[in-house]
Amino acid sequence: MNRNSFYIFLILLFCFKYTKAQYDLSATWNAYEEGTYIEDSPFNGSFTIINEGDYTIPENDTIWYGYIIDDLSYDIGLNVGYYTGMILTEPLNSGEEIVIGNVFEWPLWGSGKVIDVCAVVYGVGIESYLVDFYTGDYNSFNNKTCLTAVLPDYTTSLEEVSIESVEMINFENRIKLSSNDHESLGLVNIEVYDLQGKSIVKTELMVQNSVLWYEIPTSTKGLYIVSISVNGRTFTSKLVF
Repeated sequence: MNRNSFYIFLILLFCFKYTKAQYDLSATWNAYEEGTYIEDSPFNGSFTIINEGDYTIPENDTIWYGYIIDDLSYDIGLNVGYYTGMILTEPLNSGEEIVIGNVFEWPLWGSGKVIDVCAVVYGVGIESYLVDFYTGDYNSFNNKTCLTAVLPDYTTSLEEVSIESVEMINFENRIKLSSNDHESLGLVNIEVYDLQGKSIVKTELMVQNSVLWYEIPTSTKGLYIVSISVNGRTFTSKLVF
């Protein structure tokens, strides 16, 4: 073998190894067909990631995924600009799959608003979404699956919620409680839950006047369920903070 043939052999060997080291991940909705028009609430955002290629992705590698909604990236918790990563505890062989379960209520983005929603798997390593989408994936056409979703008509507004004798108004991260009859609120119990039902705030206050301002101590924006017990009655509403 002459020198030129040897160099060609090395180049071909390198290309062969590089090609074999690439993978092909795909994303598929679990409950919906691609391109369908959905008005479901709650929305079944579950999807399946499949290793379509011949390359085994080794354990301890991280697969990154999430949603693209109206061209913006979201993680599974619907935090804009973020991505969700899963560290593999065992190799993901060719043909194997990972099921991402995620059923949720839509945030208050606008009653009846029509949005484009895609479930997406970016790939392995942060370069798959920070450097260039789907880096290392030799078929990027199946990395996301999309549909059109219509947001529900909300029974509560962002600005004001009136519930019989107690009024709840949301000003950014604060709520205002006021008695319509101007009587003292008395003992007030406030509890705030996230959409998974986890209690993030629980407090009891004795209020001697008819108005109470209370700041919700959460730094994560999103939809929350606020439950207020006052004068022996309980009122519950969904509010965005």
